Amino acid sequence: ASKSGAEGIVIGCFDDTALDEAVACANCPVIGIGQASYHFAALRNWRFSVVTTLSVSVPIIEDNIQRLGLSPFLSKVRASEVPVLDLDAAPGKASEVIKSEALQAQNLDEISAIILGCAGMVEVYDQVKRAMSVEIIDPVTCAARCWTWLNCTVSSTNEMRSSSADRQICSSRNAGLSAALRSVAACSTYSQAICSSD
Repeated sequence: ASKSGAEGIVIGCFDDTALDEAVACANCPVIGIGQASYHFAALRNWRFSVVTTLSVSVPIIEDNIQRLGLSPFLSKVRASEVPVLDLDAAPGKASEVIKSEALQAQNLDEISAIILGCAGMVEVYDQVKRAMSVEIIDPVTCAARCWTWLNCTVSSTNEMRSSSADRQICSSRNAGLSAALRSVAACSTYSQAICSSD
């Protein structure tokens, strides 16, 4: 994707699969949706829990957060045991299970935010958000916004500057990328690298 001229790459799997390897070989910004959401919560000084799909992902997510140095912000990684396919095939049933796990996190984990730990959870984001009093973080939106900031910020003599025109371009790209990412997340059942280019 980088060699084809991509301006940015988003790893569309919450486990941030192969993120380090992609960063090392790409000539453009590469962001993981998990990475973006953890940093967003930390920048807001929110203690958070993650509600993901299956238990197999729990140690991977915990390790990713630790390697980023953000473990002090983490309360717990919780598995809803909702298969990824069910997020698309049976979103109503899936949302009820995820809401139940999120309520447990809200009531027991002493947190300010819950991160939805799967790109496919865009399908249940609204239902979960309405049921919670803590903040609910969608990792796909976080990644889209981070990509826009990284790609549209111009470095000059070690200062970060962005003109009015740049900001308008960024806003347009952000809307398009966010929509594209959500579409892929809703339809996909596999880990993906999602790229945007003009």
